[in-house]
Amino acid sequence: MAVNKRIQWIDIARGIAILLVIIGHSLGNYWPGYLGNFIFVVHMPIFFILSGYLYHLKEETTLFKSGVKNLLIPYIGTVVIELLCLIISKFFKDGFFYSRIGSVKGLLLSSFYGIGVPIRTPFNIDIVGIGAIWFLMAFFGGTLIFNLIMRLKIADHYKFLIIIIVSLFGYTLNQYITLPFSLNISMAVQIFFFAGYLIKKIHLIAKLKWWHYLLFMVFWIYVASIGLFVVSDISSPNIIINYIAGITSSLVLIKFSIFIENLNKIQLTKSLTFFGANSLAILAFHLIDLDSVTLWYKITQHLITYLPYLLVVLIGIIYRILFVFFALMVVKNLPLVKTIFFPRKFKKILS
Repeated sequence: MAVNKRIQWIDIARGIAILLVIIGHSLGNYWPGYLGNFIFVVHMPIFFILSGYLYHLKEETTLFKSGVKNLLIPYIGTVVIELLCLIISKFFKDGFFYSRIGSVKGLLLSSFYGIGVPIRTPFNIDIVGIGAIWFLMAFFGGTLIFNLIMRLKIADHYKFLIIIIVSLFGYTLNQYITLPFSLNISMAVQIFFFAGYLIKKIHLIAKLKWWHYLLFMVFWIYVASIGLFVVSDISSPNIIINYIAGITSSLVLIKFSIFIENLNKIQLTKSLTFFGANSLAILAFHLIDLDSVTLWYKITQHLITYLPYLLVVLIGIIYRILFVFFALMVVKNLPLVKTIFFPRKFKKILS
């Protein structure tokens, strides 16, 4: 039986990206602001780009089953945990659990739409955003759409044209109506999938010179100054610029990840690889921390009277990284739960 060998720099890049996700959600009063803008340029696009880089043709049924197991089951598992936290918070006021969404009905509606931000439907129903796990739903739909396009028996430049049309259609549609299951976003991120595919096909990383990456870095810094790019609802001051910046900043992060891999700093590499290899589960646990656990708020509110605010924010970030780390350690020792959040590592149990 063939074993899929993981590419270390990809796990390093994912590890950096998921840490940026946690940092971006932990900025306190520094949000909104330039640092958040800078992080948001790259921290979600790179996941889609790396998926495109690893892409190979699959049968739709095979891809669908894989997506259900690796994306939708963790999504549902996270919603169930949030539901349990919501119920507990109703019985134990001012405890360690709460619910950002606040009701069972609201949570079910949010999970059905799978969108990261609040929306209003055409029927004037307000939907609270599901939060960070929007990515799992959008990634599931995005991989299916991308695979459908890539299976077409046409040249890549025609596929690219279709990708552009689908991406801009998803972005434009989102201005008027939000489809359930994060379908708007699944369409709008197609350009990132294709960028990853193209980067690998033409060996772009090896061809780019140091000054290209310097220009990409300068462009990244500039784009962060013009506003916030939120992939979870494809809101952007300029979508074309943000599409380009999402790709070029990802190339910078990829090159940096390859640099780290070549440093042979074993502990740094192992740490980032660990976070990268477990990034989807970390995203789920991070959402639970964000939306259902009060510890970050209690810690930061207690420290704010004694310490400079910047130090409080840094401690809050460290807490959130430690939270997901210990959540991983605990869940990996829970027989049923680990099959939900780590299906690839427990295939025999699931099959």
